[in-house]
Amino acid sequence: MALARELGADVAINYRQKSVEEMVTEYTDGKGFDVVFDTVGDDNIQNALKAVAINGKVVSILSLSSQDLTLGFLKGVDIHLVFMLIPMLHGVGKVRHGEILRELAEIVDAGKIRPLYRSEIFPIFRSCSSTRIF
Repeated sequence: MALARELGADVAINYRQKSVEEMVTEYTDGKGFDVVFDTVGDDNIQNALKAVAINGKVVSILSLSSQDLTLGFLKGVDIHLVFMLIPMLHGVGKVRHGEILRELAEIVDAGKIRPLYRSEIFPIFRSCSSTRIF
């Protein structure tokens, strides 16, 4: 949560400590958040829809499940489901993805972003003690 705030989030909330309703009341006076960025996915999309304001935005980077979007329609929510690899998996836009990676490399080389990684070692990498997972 500290990292999310350091990177610019106005609010970072541990969903295990407060209910969605408590969060919305405490941080938005019951109006909901303008943008909800969901990194949990699946059924957590329902929590995102509860937390977002009328005409707000929900962005999810991990949702491989069927969901009832009724609440999103009732609130006029923009829902963005982002899985960047879809074009690559279908052989679409390979040249553009190469351009994106070159642009990203330039930004990294210029020191404008810093990669975040976890230092824990996963079983598949046990033989490589210096492996970092990004």
